[in-house]
Amino acid sequence: MAICRSFVNFDYVAEVARLNAASLGLTGSGSGASRLRVKMLTKELENDTHLTWEPSAGAASYEVVWRATSSRIGSTSQTVAVPPVQSEGFEG
Repeated sequence: MAICRSFVNFDYVAEVARLNAASLGLTGSGSGASRLRVKMLTKELENDTHLTWEPSAGAASYEVVWRATSSRIGSTSQTVAVPPVQSEGFEG
């Protein structure tokens, strides 16, 4: 899919990238989450977000919560069993 550069608002894209980085940083501040080594795979330009992580010892599952960009709070979630397969991870 080609994107015409004249239609891209680069200031907006930069703000979204900063927000995503801050959100990912906050994700790591939860209990035990700092050891998860969460990675956001960004090799494709697409609307989905692909996450992988190393599970914490003793964890049975994880709840991944996301929201529409127009929403202030997480509105959708999915429980992911441990261990997630590294090659599959999570898409949402």
